[in-house]
Amino acid sequence: MSFVTVVPEALTAAADALHDIGEGMVTSGDAAGRVTAAVVAPANDEVSKELAACLCAQAQNYAEVSGRAASIFDEFVVSVASGSDQYVTAEADNATHIG
Repeated sequence: MSFVTVVPEALTAAADALHDIGEGMVTSGDAAGRVTAAVVAPANDEVSKELAACLCAQAQNYAEVSGRAASIFDEFVVSVASGSDQYVTAEADNATHIG
């Protein structure tokens, strides 16, 4: 039999901290994406134009991957917060049965 010791308040604090971290990642990713997507060719030659197009395409790919990663991260944060709520509920139920 395994025993798990959990401090629900610590899980709640962790979920809050993770939420803040996630918001920071999204904000900085959006800022970087706007700058990268707005790259213009420094000159009017083929290499410069191709490089600018590649950077813009990379920015679009980054935005897509970053959006998916943010969704996964949000699900993780919700799971941590939900786990905290479940432990609080279980402890309250146990307390009513034990006395």
